[in-house]
Amino acid sequence: LDARLTAAVDPLAGLTEAERRIAEAAAEGLRNRDVADRLFISERTVETHLERAYRKLGVANRTQLAARVRSGGAGH
Repeated sequence: LDARLTAAVDPLAGLTEAERRIAEAAAEGLRNRDVADRLFISERTVETHLERAYRKLGVANRTQLAARVRSGGAGH
């Protein structure tokens, strides 16, 4: 029950801090290269974290990811 309640309040609660930062940047509309440059990481690292975030959140693409972030996950 606690995990479900947390997910309802913060839809990104199941992500690691790195996954969250990358998901939020991607949801802003940044390309992987731009996310990598902003966070000083490789583009492959961005891809890896996005793949994990998609799986954890049950989304298939950036559009769905952005909707999830906008639903209350940003800024936590």
